[in-house]
Order: sequence, then C-alpha cells, then structure tokens
Amino acid sequence: MKDITKFVGFDVHQDTIAVGVADREGGRGRSWGTIPHRAEAVRKLMSPVSRKEQLMVGYEAGPTGYELQRLLARMGIRCVVVAPALTPTRPGDRVKTDWS
Repeated sequence: MKDITKFVGFDVHQDTIAVGVADREGGRGRSWGTIPHRAEAVRKLMSPVSRKEQLMVGYEAGPTGYELQRLLARMGIRCVVVAPALTPTRPGDRVKTDWS
C-alpha cells in the first residue's frame, strides 16, 4: 500500500454517494462532497484524480450491490467492499444513524 497516495471512502445510498478522502495512511480525512449515484458522475469525479494519484477506494456493502466496485475496477481504480459486520465501531456506538 506504499504506492497509494489517497484513500477515498464512499457512503453509498440509492440516489447519492457521499465522498471523503484522506492523504496516505493516517492522513486527516475531509469531505469531497456528494455526487449523484450514477456512473457518469463517478467517472467525472474519479477520472482526473486517478490519472495523477494512486487511489484506494472503500465502501460498505449494502443493497446497492457491486456495480460501483465493477465500474471502479474497469477504470483501473482499486476498490474494497467491506462487510458491515467487519466495519470497526467504538464501544457503545452501535446505532445506525443514517437512514437515508
């Protein structure tokens, strides 16, 4: 993972994707905003960045399936889909708050 320069996290919903980014491992995360959950919006956001950065994208598996992961793979962007049960949580922080 030493060649990765940016870590990108997606919070995927049916109509939108919230995007966050951090520089290298341990870098401070920041929001890149929200985009429509459409292939052309993902390509428009990620294509210019992936040409100059080595990206690792991750998002939590959910009802939207794996089409997003397949799109990123076709673009040459590494992507991991994390099982919700394996997402780390703080003790006592077990309540789902983003029901959108």
